[in-house]
Amino acid sequence: MTNIEILLKQISKIVVKEKIHQEEKRKRGEIFNIFDVLGLSTNEVRLHSAFLAELLDPDGNHGLGDKFLIAFVESIIKRVEPVFEIDTRSCKVHVEYPIGEISEDYSEGGRIDLLIQDKNNQTIIIENKIYAGDQHKQLLRYDNYAKKKYKAEQYVLLYLTPEKRDASEDSTGNEDLNYYRICYKEDILNWLEHCVGIAALFPRVRETLTQYITNLKQIMSIMSEMNKQTIVELLINKSNIDATLEIISMSEDVGNTIRTRFIENNLTELAKNHGMTLSYDKEFVVLGTHSRNYKNIRFVLPGYDKCYFQIENEGNSVYYGIVAVGYPENQRVVMEQFEDWSDGVNPKWPYGSNYFPGNLKWWDGFDSLTDMVKGNRIVEIIDNELTKIRKNRLIEKYAEIMDGIDNMK
Repeated sequence: MTNIEILLKQISKIVVKEKIHQEEKRKRGEIFNIFDVLGLSTNEVRLHSAFLAELLDPDGNHGLGDKFLIAFVESIIKRVEPVFEIDTRSCKVHVEYPIGEISEDYSEGGRIDLLIQDKNNQTIIIENKIYAGDQHKQLLRYDNYAKKKYKAEQYVLLYLTPEKRDASEDSTGNEDLNYYRICYKEDILNWLEHCVGIAALFPRVRETLTQYITNLKQIMSIMSEMNKQTIVELLINKSNIDATLEIISMSEDVGNTIRTRFIENNLTELAKNHGMTLSYDKEFVVLGTHSRNYKNIRFVLPGYDKCYFQIENEGNSVYYGIVAVGYPENQRVVMEQFEDWSDGVNPKWPYGSNYFPGNLKWWDGFDSLTDMVKGNRIVEIIDNELTKIRKNRLIEKYAEIMDGIDNMK
């Protein structure tokens, strides 16, 4: 048996131990959280932005005044911008703060996820991206708004993501913006743990904080510290380091191979079951956080090559919907949004589009790759969408409308 095989078997034992540990916690009710029960665990606006805003609001119902906000400023703001000052006692907190209609060139307007402002106009702007993808020139619009309204020393712009990633070039408009990356996995979780201590004598607040922390750890699949450290020590052990580095060097090839086989086997079969053909950009399987590849997988209904179901990648995140291409006048037709395709209609996505739920959005992540090898959730999601599309004749209806417009010329 090779060193790599031995190492993988040792790691597998720890992973099994972690699963047993999580099951024991479940049976003791330790992973119960009301946010998951209510189906809000990954909802950006209704849960995460709203919950953070309530904690940060000095007038919040938690009854602890500006103590949570002070902890946020000291642990996060002062770290990224040491000279920034804000009067926490006078702060007002806004969720989905409107800054006007989005302009034609997308350089102005929109809604800021979280805006915190004191009586002196000292302002904290937070763009919250726990699962949704970046919108076109989104961060640029918020930065332009802040530059016009405040002096440079009056505001700080934060880009909040699960694991501290850069904003896409599409979001920044390819401009060098002065924003700071913060993340849930470290910054927010550490701050929340501090908040639990602050709320020690407020049991209802403390318990709600604990449940929210549990929810974050679940949706980010955070392993218990003990087992994580055990794996780390195993990997960097002198006798294992060569095998560890070899595995790391092959990690990208492993992900690319899993995705390729999933597309060519599972999705090709799924397309066939719905009377469709499948094609895809070979580069789709090479995902990357810092890239706006916009590569795609296409499920095409015979005879309708200008309108088809598409899965598209934006960096390493993946979404789906019906795409319209090649119609000279397609700017003139926008359909009604279809069910829960929540990202809204536009000429390219005439019925809207939607990201895969939870961690399945990240096709280079543990949950998605595991599902592609031995699960069925991603296939079920696509199967359900294709079933609705065929049943409601969405592709045919759009093509009929476009053909009617062409015939009127």
